[in-house]
Amino acid sequence: MNRYAEILDATTDFVGTADARGNTLSINPAGRRMLGIGEREELSGVHVSGYHPGWAQALVFREGIPTAMRDGAWEGETALLSREGREIPVSQVIIAHKGEDGQTEYLSTIARDLTERKAAEEERDRFFVLSPEPICVAGLDGFFRRVNPAFEEAFGYTEKELLAKPFLDLVHPDDRARTLAVLASLADGRPTFDFENRWVRKDGSAVRLSWNAVPDVGEGLIHAAARDVTEQRRVEGELRVRVRQQRSVADLGRRALSADVSSLMEEAVARVAQTLGVRYCKVLELLPEGDELLLRAGVGWDEGLVGRATVSSDRYSQAGYTLLSDKPVVVEDLSSERRFSGPPLLLEHGVVSGMSTIIRGRRGPFGVLGVHHGESKTFTEDDVHFLRSVANVLAASIERERADQALHDVREAERRRMARDLHDGALQDITYALTEVQLVEVISENPGAGDRLGKADGRLGKAAEALLRSARGLREAVYDLHPAEAQGRPFGEAVEEVLAATRRMSPKLETELSVDRGFPDTLPDAVGAELLRILKEAVNNARRHSEAGRVCVYLEAEGDGIRAKVTDDGEGFDPGTIRGGLGQTSMRERAAALGGTLVVESAPGEGTRVIFQMPANS
Repeated sequence: MNRYAEILDATTDFVGTADARGNTLSINPAGRRMLGIGEREELSGVHVSGYHPGWAQALVFREGIPTAMRDGAWEGETALLSREGREIPVSQVIIAHKGEDGQTEYLSTIARDLTERKAAEEERDRFFVLSPEPICVAGLDGFFRRVNPAFEEAFGYTEKELLAKPFLDLVHPDDRARTLAVLASLADGRPTFDFENRWVRKDGSAVRLSWNAVPDVGEGLIHAAARDVTEQRRVEGELRVRVRQQRSVADLGRRALSADVSSLMEEAVARVAQTLGVRYCKVLELLPEGDELLLRAGVGWDEGLVGRATVSSDRYSQAGYTLLSDKPVVVEDLSSERRFSGPPLLLEHGVVSGMSTIIRGRRGPFGVLGVHHGESKTFTEDDVHFLRSVANVLAASIERERADQALHDVREAERRRMARDLHDGALQDITYALTEVQLVEVISENPGAGDRLGKADGRLGKAAEALLRSARGLREAVYDLHPAEAQGRPFGEAVEEVLAATRRMSPKLETELSVDRGFPDTLPDAVGAELLRILKEAVNNARRHSEAGRVCVYLEAEGDGIRAKVTDDGEGFDPGTIRGGLGQTSMRERAAALGGTLVVESAPGEGTRVIFQMPANS
């Protein structure tokens, strides 16, 4: 008994005894301190109901003591009431001690102060309820056990509705497989952090949540907290789109510095469609008559339409309305559009949404750049700015090409004028003078002319030779000034014209043209014109300087690119002794402008080879 008394004195829990009627028999020191009862205060006869607040009295006397008398013991959470009236939450055990006759002789109870635990639980519950982020307790069986108000707000359901259905029913169908994989990991006792998936709200909208979850496998529970990242991901997505759009504009701007307009248009429509995630993109060129626009470039359209299909430029088509309104036009649903009707080109392709903007020019609009989609799509202000930026890149490239063409036309016209003037003026005069001199020679050969013409005879012969050389030089000048034309016809035909002119200048010189089957029939205008000038310069050099009897031109396919060679069987030369001569500088500059390379190979007595190569991406 002494040992038992020492334990009762040392424990910090409330320990007391009472008779079967509930009258106090004893309370240990810790229990007296808990209730505020003096160490020597007599408690015999005091009923234990006075140690509990009202609600706890009902629990103890209606459930606790009867259960203990029947089953031997009862355990539950109740409360004690101190002398100061303070309610003390406790975890209480009531034990009924029975005699040999089976009747209860007395009751004992042990109560542990739960004040600190209750305070922690209240703090936890306060955090759970007041947290602005969704928090839940879920079972490994797939149902919620508890959710906080923020969780209800995030999903639009009440707590009762959320607890009544499997939570996977709320997960977006496309994210359920990933979610099941994470649940399996949690069931194995592994926590998860920053897992994102989409959930479907009561109104049908989607919300993206980032989860941190810790399992309690023993209890079969998952404690999880979520953070709504829907807006954050939306902003991040818009930023990525904006960066991608700016990169596309920059790339097209760099390409515009070297690519011809047609190639740039083809690349632009592909980049725009990919960047905006649409099916169709087009460049419409306003035709000279002004009543139609030609589908100049595009992606997504039925085969055979690009380069042939036209759209009316009146206000009843989207393109025509864009030209007339002089600003970007956005269409959300073509079927309900009231500003204009859908042209056949759009209706036949099932277009629903789209936008278009003007491609401007100095003398008026060049046409329209437009995008379209077969499903409903919302275009943002950033999308509109992107489309206008691409249109501006195309406009600048078109104006540059027009300016280059105008300059080219001026230069070629001046060359033709000079050639015409030389032919009709100086060359005719020299030819006339040559005829007169030759006539004098005939007279001088008359025996009746006497010795008077003897001395003039030698001088007239020399004059005739000089005039012949002058005529030959002028003819060569006319040939050099006459432009070689490659535009609008097969390139091989243009090269053959150069060789034909060469044979007229040097009848004894043999020429040959060999065209590989893989060589393109036609080349882009800018490429064809410059390459023809390179070949003409190489052929002229061979005719003038090599003493060659034969000149050959080879046009070949080289992988995805092209190669052109001019070879002769002339004297050749040592390249190390000639720098920049024979028109090499001009040829190399033109080759570099085309993105290609030019190599001149020669050696004394071995002829000369001029080789031009250009990859396809140039």
